[in-house]
Amino acid sequence: MVKKQPLDKKVFNKKIFFKRYDGKSEMAHTTLMSFLKNAPLMIEEIKDACSEKDYEYLSIYGHTLMGASENVSAESMKDIGFEIQIAGKARRIKEVKPLIKKLEIEFEKLKNISSEII
Repeated sequence: MVKKQPLDKKVFNKKIFFKRYDGKSEMAHTTLMSFLKNAPLMIEEIKDACSEKDYEYLSIYGHTLMGASENVSAESMKDIGFEIQIAGKARRIKEVKPLIKKLEIEFEKLKNISSEII
């Protein structure tokens, strides 16, 4: 018998997620599926803003990602979104490129466990 690994709470905090949706599993499912569909678009927007050195949009997209990640209890992605927002406001583009890599890794982790979530 293969023992399941516990979900990494930084990738996805299942307890907080379902508490947030107060047992409304259909709403929770819809929210998570929407996030999984839209997160790659947000990541692309962040990449574009980074390559164009558009600090204002970098900050905006970091903030947007942070909020969307919070809605699905993707804690590590939320934290990265916050770091991108702050780096954009401070015009520190060099800090953003490694954050984008971390963001892509964390999103892949979330995608890989999404079938276990709902």
